[in-house]
Amino acid sequence: MQKDANTILLFTDQRAAIDYLSDDDAGQLFKAIYAYADEGDMPDFNGPMMSLFTVIRTQIDRSREAYKAKCEKNRTNSMKRKVMQGNSKEAFMDNERNPSLTTDNDRCPPTTTVTLPNPNPSPSPIPNPDIDDGADTHIINEAEMVANEEYAFDKIWEMYGKPIGDVEQLRQRWQQLYFDEKKKIFEYVPKYVMARPDSKYRKDFANFLTCRTWETEPLTSINLHNGSYNQHSTSTNGTKRADVLQNTQQLVSQLLTSNNEPAVSFGEGEG
Repeated sequence: MQKDANTILLFTDQRAAIDYLSDDDAGQLFKAIYAYADEGDMPDFNGPMMSLFTVIRTQIDRSREAYKAKCEKNRTNSMKRKVMQGNSKEAFMDNERNPSLTTDNDRCPPTTTVTLPNPNPSPSPIPNPDIDDGADTHIINEAEMVANEEYAFDKIWEMYGKPIGDVEQLRQRWQQLYFDEKKKIFEYVPKYVMARPDSKYRKDFANFLTCRTWETEPLTSINLHNGSYNQHSTSTNGTKRADVLQNTQQLVSQLLTSNNEPAVSFGEGEG
């Protein structure tokens, strides 16, 4: 990968997701980030690790594009200033070499004039639209553009990892979300995928948006370490029938004992 700057931008809002990784996984993630930034190598991660890497990779790409655009804009502005300065100097030298080029008005002695105040003064001179002297404003606009592209639908669709639903309708719904909502979803989805590694336990993305799951289902470290809620609950459902059968057997035994009759035991296959 061709490098235009030897820096990598990382954002503190990524720390919440990285903190849930083990030290070994976090080390592998940062090694993969440097490998991508230097050589463009893609890691062979799966699941939550790949989702988190995709978020950081996208930010690296967007930051570099903004840097290149800024450098190109500054280069163009510098060339325009040099051309304007060169034209002014050349015109001055032509007048010095060829006095005949001056007009009669230029050779007349100066006259004294009285300048009246302008009743409608202009608040400020009109800037030249061809030269961008507002560097700060230019940088701010670039930052906003990068931030909006950072939270694109295609990225969140890839991160979510459950390609079910009408993509075009979902894309339109995504565009209608506010910037802060998109940012919160991007922070939530890697943890949501980590908590539910099996995609069948995740909501369809349409339901995810409708239910505003990133607000209604807060994730904790317990959820992330234990895995899917549904997977955990499924493992306990298998014992419910045995518990009911055992309670029924105890109740029948107590009733028969109180009537001095032998107790009856129920097997797993008996009715």
